[in-house]
Amino acid sequence: MNTTTKHTEVTMSNWISVKEALPKSINDEYYYSENVWVLCDNEVMVMRLVLIQDDDGDWAWLWANCYGNVFGDGKVDDDYEVTHWMPLEIPQNLGGQDENP
Repeated sequence: MNTTTKHTEVTMSNWISVKEALPKSINDEYYYSENVWVLCDNEVMVMRLVLIQDDDGDWAWLWANCYGNVFGDGKVDDDYEVTHWMPLEIPQNLGGQDENP
């Protein structure tokens, strides 16, 4: 699957509505989630949820676009309208490397 795929090409059975739950923070020290698949603006994207302090000193959880990089950091923007998310499962042999040579 491409990292940006039209929403109509995916089944909704495994997706979690952001109204029901959000990805959990990695731990108490880091205030961001693991990278996850999201449905945003009718596309499937790789994002993470990040706790950010604004200029007024208020804290908010915002989505950060990882631009298809499953291991990458994200760029935060408050304009992302994510409706659903799903854990991103990364195969151990990503890149075609065999576990047992």
